Amino acid sequence: MQTARLADSSGVLADERLVAFARVLFSVTSLVAIYIDSTEPPYFVGTVYTLLLVFVAQSVLIAIGLATAKRIPALAAAAIHAADVAWFGVLTWLTGATSSPLTPFLIFVLVSAAYRWGFVGTVVTTALTCVVLFAEAIWQAGGVGPDPSLRAELNRLIVRASYTANAGVLLAGIAAYQKQRQLESATVSRLLSRLKSETGIHGALEIAAHDLLHTFRARAIVVAVREVHTGRSLVWSLSSRDHHGLRRLRVNDRTADRYLSEGPPAFALRRRWKGTSVVLAINANGASTARSGRFEEIPLQFKHATAVTMSSSDEWFGRVFLLDPPWQHRRTRGVRLLQRVVTSVAPALQSIYLIRRLRSRAEAAERARIARDLHDTSIQSLIGVEMELLALSRQAGESTLRGTIRDIHSRLRAEIRALRRFVAPSGRSTPDEALTQRLTETLAQFQLETGIRTRLVSVGAVAVPPNFGRELLLVVRAALSNVKRHSTATRVDVALERDGQGWLLVIEDDGLAADQMLDDSAAAATPWSIRERVNAMGGQLLVQQRRGPGVRLEVRLPPLVMPA
Repeated sequence: MQTARLADSSGVLADERLVAFARVLFSVTSLVAIYIDSTEPPYFVGTVYTLLLVFVAQSVLIAIGLATAKRIPALAAAAIHAADVAWFGVLTWLTGATSSPLTPFLIFVLVSAAYRWGFVGTVVTTALTCVVLFAEAIWQAGGVGPDPSLRAELNRLIVRASYTANAGVLLAGIAAYQKQRQLESATVSRLLSRLKSETGIHGALEIAAHDLLHTFRARAIVVAVREVHTGRSLVWSLSSRDHHGLRRLRVNDRTADRYLSEGPPAFALRRRWKGTSVVLAINANGASTARSGRFEEIPLQFKHATAVTMSSSDEWFGRVFLLDPPWQHRRTRGVRLLQRVVTSVAPALQSIYLIRRLRSRAEAAERARIARDLHDTSIQSLIGVEMELLALSRQAGESTLRGTIRDIHSRLRAEIRALRRFVAPSGRSTPDEALTQRLTETLAQFQLETGIRTRLVSVGAVAVPPNFGRELLLVVRAALSNVKRHSTATRVDVALERDGQGWLLVIEDDGLAADQMLDDSAAAATPWSIRERVNAMGGQLLVQQRRGPGVRLEVRLPPLVMPA
């Protein structure tokens, strides 16, 4: 979202630079026009020349300032535009009011408003310029005296005001259409450039949700998806005030049916005391259709909402809800804009979905092959060694030797169990509470086997994508194995939390490393498997000696990182 804000700021700065260049050209041509066609009444000539020179100097200074600026304050454009309207009123009043040769200044003011703000800004500027024209006509007619002159000035005022109103409305409509197309093009291109197969479907949905939330300035966004073949339904939500990322909602099949009930391809909702009703409906071609009345009650808090249905062949279909967007995005144009953006992004989401399915099947097949190979070779060999050790312990006469053999036998059995757990097919994981539960089980089993006290420090379930949770679990297991083999720790603490839009995993123990102090040999004391996994996910690994006995291992991962 920070990147989007910077892009918006740079776009506003580029627009203001173009308007400033046009202002310089217009101020110079106005000076030439006054030189060719002198003003009326003539005693304002000196004042007009002075003001035009000031206007030219101001235009040049604004252009130079914008050319060297790296950002522009939020209200600077409005202040500059208000100054342009004031210059229009003063210069045309001093050069003949409605008969002024500087009347084309009006076109510059209207076009600059349309270029900056679109429909609303152009309409407001048109109203202000009409007021200026009306005031100047009254002043000029009152200054000359008789009724015929007053009638002539009023007639001229009506003609000028009608021309101004027509031009303003036309420019406002064109500007609104252009701004909407520009916003659509920028949003779609930005999303398509960020949606990559490596992010996974959950990561892609989170990227799209963040971008849509920022673009449409809604309070929250809800995405409901159902797989056609399995019938499984998933619902995610993201709030503009939530910094924990896209969260999966716990819904049953009946609640999911409400989110995905029959409805128009795109529509706007309004919640009243009688229930939720459809106030605007749009078909697949973007044309308005008849309203379909009430909509299924969904367990969301909102006053207004817009929704778009998305689907992709026979694999899945879903619906996107924007809760409480501003009024311009609840109208027909706003709903159409959301529909076009979602329709353009849906094929990219479909591609990511299919790629991730293919990768998951390939990974499962490869894992099964490795499991078979290990079971038929390494595990069987280890079991044979275990049986030989057991027979040797029975034949050993010395009690010390028998105890040593039993200790080796128990450690060998533990390694066989760990290897079987590693190659066993993993069940379907869920993106939040399953990881916390599996971490708790892993720590409890580690404490039972080693006697080292363990503790999971967390503020509740941390939402992570399923494959990402598996990688984190393997990192924790490798770190625990390192603690068991290479330190004298009596306690291990594991913490997992969100770090902005990323994740932070911290593992601390109170033992000493095998080389006594880590200092410059931290990399050597860190298992290569941990370092390789973190590097593959684009994260950062930090291993440092704590104050007093103990080692701190910190894994910091950027947002939406998924293992390849």
